[in-house]
Amino acid sequence: MMHQISFTLAKPLKLPNRRNLGSNWKAAHAARAAERRILSAEIAAQLAGRRPESPFAIAQVIVQRVGIRAPDYDNLYASAKALLDCMQPATDRRKYGLGLIAGDDPMRLVLRVEHVRAKRLCDQCTEVAVRELVTLEDAA
Repeated sequence: MMHQISFTLAKPLKLPNRRNLGSNWKAAHAARAAERRILSAEIAAQLAGRRPESPFAIAQVIVQRVGIRAPDYDNLYASAKALLDCMQPATDRRKYGLGLIAGDDPMRLVLRVEHVRAKRLCDQCTEVAVRELVTLEDAA
């Protein structure tokens, strides 16, 4: 039986070139970690009581970034990095993991990130759908 989970984040995913992390690498690392903790808490609140018992071994993740301006292709896919980190199981280095997907390597994940144009600034958000697959061919 295949399972599916979907949720909507209040804002579009942050683009890597718009994070204003500065040149101090320690401060930038702390800012990224704080960003992931906040994102993880928002996802956990959205999924209250709907999280799977165990991570999906093979999953398809469809991310729709609803925003005013379309980012270029590489920034669009790079914006999903923090989201995927939050969706993997928690480890010693990743304490904010939620355990929705087993991993983000190509053998376990089919990722599709799309831009959807928002008509108004207040319509911006991020819609995420996670579907468990039996094999990678099921994604087609």
